[in-house]
Amino acid sequence: MVKPTIDALTATVPQLGQAPAEFDANTNEFLPQLVPLQDQINLMVDWVQDTATAVDDNAAAALISEAEAENAAFDAGLSADEAADSAALAFSGGAAAAGADVHVPNAAYTASNPASAVVSNVNGQTYRCIVSHSGVATDPANDAARWVRITFNGAYTDLSGKPSLGTAATKNTGTTSGTVPLIGAGDKLPASVVPPGMRVVYQEFTASGTFTKEADDIMYLIEVIGGGSGSYYGHSRVYGSGGCCIDGWLMASDVPATVSVLVGAGGTGSVEAGQSEFLQLKSGRMKAGRPIPYFDGTEEGIGAPGVNFAIAGTPNTIKGGGAPDGTSVGVSLFHGNSGGNMEDGQVPGGAGGYPSSSGTQQTSGARGAVRIWRFKA
Repeated sequence: MVKPTIDALTATVPQLGQAPAEFDANTNEFLPQLVPLQDQINLMVDWVQDTATAVDDNAAAALISEAEAENAAFDAGLSADEAADSAALAFSGGAAAAGADVHVPNAAYTASNPASAVVSNVNGQTYRCIVSHSGVATDPANDAARWVRITFNGAYTDLSGKPSLGTAATKNTGTTSGTVPLIGAGDKLPASVVPPGMRVVYQEFTASGTFTKEADDIMYLIEVIGGGSGSYYGHSRVYGSGGCCIDGWLMASDVPATVSVLVGAGGTGSVEAGQSEFLQLKSGRMKAGRPIPYFDGTEEGIGAPGVNFAIAGTPNTIKGGGAPDGTSVGVSLFHGNSGGNMEDGQVPGGAGGYPSSSGTQQTSGARGAVRIWRFKA
């Protein structure tokens, strides 16, 4: 397959501290670009896998070709020896004719042409005549004054100017141009031959804990969802509110090596829900009958709606946990729904369901969460 590409993100990145309208506009422009980015990353992963498979196949084929070449060289040596032996045997029944370049077994060597060659009876190797002679019984293997050996004994190590043989580990391997990369630990290619690109790793905290920054982190998308509050019936129904959600982008350079992450618990009845936090991103605390979150003990905003007001998570286009409205379940598009009649809320951040028409009954909201998308080099 053709090497895929990863398009640069062109939208303006939402920044903390921007006015709400500007932040929402930047977020609406930026988040849709993450959808094709995911597809492009998946294509790049498939391409890397295909490339790794092809490299592995080529390396295996190279080893097979080497073995075939070595066997062919050995077979060629055997064929030359057999041909020489056959030539000698053709004259084994009689004496050498005048001027013939042969050796009659148990007789003598005759060579009238310095370019002549015969096979030794001592070692089976072929020798070329360097001095014309006749009737000399000394075997060429023992007559260096008249003969020089021109074949080897069948061992590859006897060849002059031969290429070096070895295992895959000693061949032309590496991660630079003209070399063959080897599959390493974990069945992966070396990092230096993998095309550069951004990876996204998702992490979710469902309970308070510690976030640890990693060396290849570039930036983070953080989503903080508070716990949903409960509902209860006192003198009248008091409906719970879904956990509020706040999100934002943080550069890795602005985040400490470790961060204490707080995940808020759901509220029960009139007891307010807990706040979720990641650095300066805080969800606030929700309380039944009051859809506006508290921060540090102070209610933000004025004019809290009455007891029948259901908010925080409805309508679907707003992030946050669902909250009940009358006898209807509050549905959240991104987070947990509220409970139904006398049901607890769903995680994360769903409010407790609507209480019965009488009695001192109450329901509980669901815990919050902190979701983190790590963008890595």
